[in-house]
Amino acid sequence: MSSRKLPSYLSLYAAQVPVLGRTGQTRLRRARVHVFGCGGVGSQVVLNLAAAGVGHITVNDPQSIGIDNLNRFAMATLDDLDVPKVELLRRILEGRPYLKFYGLAAHSEDQSVNAYAEAADLLICCSNTAASRVRASRLAVTYGKSIIDVSVADGRRALAGFIKFWHPDESAWSACPACYLENTSSVERREGLLPSVIATIATLATHIALLNLAPLRNIASQNWNMLVIELNALRMETLAVQKRAKCAACNNQQQE
Repeated sequence: MSSRKLPSYLSLYAAQVPVLGRTGQTRLRRARVHVFGCGGVGSQVVLNLAAAGVGHITVNDPQSIGIDNLNRFAMATLDDLDVPKVELLRRILEGRPYLKFYGLAAHSEDQSVNAYAEAADLLICCSNTAASRVRASRLAVTYGKSIIDVSVADGRRALAGFIKFWHPDESAWSACPACYLENTSSVERREGLLPSVIATIATLATHIALLNLAPLRNIASQNWNMLVIELNALRMETLAVQKRAKCAACNNQQQE
């Protein structure tokens, strides 16, 4: 353990206080965020949130580090192969002042995840299966939590990403992340992934999270709920997507 005197929380984030204000930064310290999935995107979201000073971060992911993960886990070495992803993040963040982190090696569909979703102020879904994305959306609707859903396209088709935002105050019209998925939807595995694309999408998702948590502005009233990022064209577009009548999570469906 370090023998250094513990600095004050606000002194650690002195570079951010002129932007967020003392009140905004203090809100980040008190904020609770749960992240579903800590693969390439999710792990960078977690690290970005920790760097910004979010005080409570929980995450669930059942997978371990594989050899093909090293292009998007710069902090991993060959010695980390087969280590659970949540454990790797715990090691990296251990000892960081004013951060309470907990990683759960479990699928999003596992009932053990419920309590962490319920306790969070904001949910961020970076899972890589359709079923886990639907489950995260159901928990958001059930507990009345805002949710950010983050995905990256197969790089063989497009260098692009998608960020969907759902706020319970906009539930009368706004598509939740599950509205985009049919019951038979699947997420392709072994897709092509560039670390630059992953880092860009993860950073934008973190920025939207900070806008929501600090908050710098009320994004729930911006009349958009989807951000499309096309990195080949260096272009972003916001869309307002209406909810689906037979959504598995938010419309006329039995909740958790």
